[in-house]
Amino acid sequence: MNYPLIFILGPTGIGKTELVIELAFQINAEIISADSMQIYKYMEIGTSSPTETELRGINYHLINFILPDRRFTAGDFKRLGDRWIEKIKKKNKKIIISGGTGLYFDTLIKGLPPKKTEDFKYRDELIDLEKEKGKLHLFNMLIDLDPEYAQKIHMNDLQRVIRALEVIHTTGKRFSEFQNSSTDYKTKYPYILFALNSQREILYERINNRTEKMFKNHWIDEVKKIIELGYEENLNSMKALGYYEIFKYLKNEMSLDRAKEVIAQRTRNYAKRQLTWIRKYKDEVNWIDRSFNVQKDVNSIIKILKSTGGDNERSKGTN
Repeated sequence: MNYPLIFILGPTGIGKTELVIELAFQINAEIISADSMQIYKYMEIGTSSPTETELRGINYHLINFILPDRRFTAGDFKRLGDRWIEKIKKKNKKIIISGGTGLYFDTLIKGLPPKKTEDFKYRDELIDLEKEKGKLHLFNMLIDLDPEYAQKIHMNDLQRVIRALEVIHTTGKRFSEFQNSSTDYKTKYPYILFALNSQREILYERINNRTEKMFKNHWIDEVKKIIELGYEENLNSMKALGYYEIFKYLKNEMSLDRAKEVIAQRTRNYAKRQLTWIRKYKDEVNWIDRSFNVQKDVNSIIKILKSTGGDNERSKGTN
């Protein structure tokens, strides 16, 4: 396959889903999701997973396929992502990888640290330590051991904090060393990066409106069903934006208006962090300023794809 992998990045609320589905429809592609929360079943509304109607028959992989209490790592995503890339290649179809989880994109573009970096016993010890002393204690440990990586993530991102500490523990090296490595861990496929963006005011208004729409689409009922199925709020899956606040609302610990306000604010903050992460790829990124006319924006991407032909210097990686 000479055609590059097509990575579509962008902050939450920018309208990635509708755009990538239309793009896939027009260029005969399949889509691999790079979203760490859309992987879970029963969470379609809160994670904005595409519906069957939206998909229009397009194959969209790695969404809604594991139970909320299952552990799923970046390594799992890398393994399954590579498997789907090979399967789709054999169909002679193009491949779009889209989502909002930067770590997942990194695993496909840069690869994973060397093997033997997992220590489940130490990971469990860190989980117990967090319960005893709190997230800030673990984050301060990371600051001491790897200040460069600590600057890139939020202290509440417990999964990434623990993973970084685990790699440091098992290898004796800073996690940022693996991320910055120029060794053989990069993708073996050519690829091209697109990033969607808009004026901040427009993006934030879209996030606010989407939050309200999700509640109108019975998001609270979705969380009630999750509770009825026996899934608890301390699961990693329940760290998806908004679920914590709805749990609080259902326990009468937060008003509905306050829950909506906090969810919208947290989502706006997350969108800002996503854009910061995207910018680290610098001149590799083809920025698409969203007009929010889907056909117009798809045409902009197709025009760049045609100009590169999959061989252009901006298509990184090797065959």
